[in-house]
Amino acid sequence: MKKIPVPPRKPLNLGASVGQRMENRESDVRNVKNSLNTLGYDAGDRNSGFTTQTMEDAIRNFQSDNFLRNDGYMNPQGETLKMLNNKLYSLRGSTRTILQSMDDNKLLESTKHFEKLITHPYKDSRGNITIGYGALIPTEESFMDLPLKIQQNIRMDSVRAASAEEKQQAFRTLQRYQTNFKDRSASYYKPDRWKNNFVPIDIAEGDAENIMQQRARMHGRELQRKVPDLYSHPIPAQEALFDMEYNMGSKFNRDRWCGLFSGLDQRDYGKMARESHRNSGDVERNKWTEDKLREATKWRD
Repeated sequence: MKKIPVPPRKPLNLGASVGQRMENRESDVRNVKNSLNTLGYDAGDRNSGFTTQTMEDAIRNFQSDNFLRNDGYMNPQGETLKMLNNKLYSLRGSTRTILQSMDDNKLLESTKHFEKLITHPYKDSRGNITIGYGALIPTEESFMDLPLKIQQNIRMDSVRAASAEEKQQAFRTLQRYQTNFKDRSASYYKPDRWKNNFVPIDIAEGDAENIMQQRARMHGRELQRKVPDLYSHPIPAQEALFDMEYNMGSKFNRDRWCGLFSGLDQRDYGKMARESHRNSGDVERNKWTEDKLREATKWRD
């Protein structure tokens, strides 16, 4: 796994304001995207100097999380940029950017194993367009912002960046697929099946890992919102909860998982283990989660 990008040694400086309807110099936009991505806010392709709604949403989410004015842009001398530099400084030399209790690489071992790398876009069992390590791509705009590649020859040894038109065609072709998604594995959507629709398009492994790490940091923040006393629970329980959050996102909540959260409130990890099974049919993942929660029952601080 690639290491999480190291923040720059010098503070981030902007030559002009960044955000919708701002001046948006390309170098400033790239630096802001890279910094926000490093902190776990999905701001889009860090190599692109163009603004997108994804980037503005990332700025707004960062502002909301840090109790700043939610205006969706950054000024060279503004409070948002100052806070961004403070957060970047706190990350230097750290590998605990997802959960403070454990190393990122250790935490993501199970995520990598269960999600598995699929470099081409496909539809998951619920019909959601997905790529990489189980990253859902909900909109055409977010798909267009991915660093996708095109294989240029049959030997698959020459690649180039996908154009906007090729990305749009791939997304819309996938959207049109109507099938029994539960009966179709990711291999059903391999590019060689689409040869009459568009050229093979995929994502590099390193870019897929970067997206996974960004998603993980986002889900780490969400999990801490859902479980404010997260760090008071045994680390195996934290690992299980993080995997469920990463895997299910907004569907992992107290209303849907009332039994599990009840066990959490009571610190009854055995009850949590009994209430932890997902209906995805992934027997191995369910067993891993149950084993982690049962391990938590034996944990001693």
